[in-house]
Amino acid sequence: MGDISNKTLVSLLIVAIAISLIGTWVSVSKLGNLRITGLQTSNQTTQQGTAQIQVLSAAIIALRINTVNFGSGQINGSAPGTQYCHLRSDGSLTVAGNTFSGDDYYKSTYCDGFTETDANVNYDNETFVLENAGNVDISNVTMTSSNGETGFKGSSYFDDANAGYKFKIIDEGSACDQGATNYESTFNSFSTTALPVCYNFTYADANDAFAVQINITLSEESKPASFTDTITFTANV
Repeated sequence: MGDISNKTLVSLLIVAIAISLIGTWVSVSKLGNLRITGLQTSNQTTQQGTAQIQVLSAAIIALRINTVNFGSGQINGSAPGTQYCHLRSDGSLTVAGNTFSGDDYYKSTYCDGFTETDANVNYDNETFVLENAGNVDISNVTMTSSNGETGFKGSSYFDDANAGYKFKIIDEGSACDQGATNYESTFNSFSTTALPVCYNFTYADANDAFAVQINITLSEESKPASFTDTITFTANV
């Protein structure tokens, strides 16, 4: 075999280099399309919490109107015979969302003074209003007067046997069951003994309150006196 010329060797080297470059380019192109896959593992964990609330029963009564003031005045005895002054607090009113339909306030002819527009006098538009402000029915509500009608008429105050100090219950809806003694149908005497004025006092709106309307009678023979009475309401669950 003859010797290979330098020109031939150069040609072969160029061909070898070209083949090497082509191979490298093909390998790099394939690596560009390479995708690495594997089994994915989860790193999620679960925790649970608890939300809790408890509403307790509450027996609450609220006296929305706690003062009734008839003011001051005289009984006009100018007409023949014994004359009387009759005063009645309002039984037709809306207080703190509680609506009552009863007798309007009243001042009779022989009442001089007792002006319903005077300062601190409110019998023209207010009367006692008791509301069940809790979330349970109340089995029984009693009412007690510190003096009662007997004290009102007695020698400590007006010394007037013909005087009267009475009340009537005005129910909101069906808030009260009056039971055997119905204090809603007529006026009854205030008493120093606890009177059961409301059975099964309900708490649902529109049926959760009652009013205590006051009716006072004084004759021209009543002696000068100032009368203040404390009315106590007691809820029995």
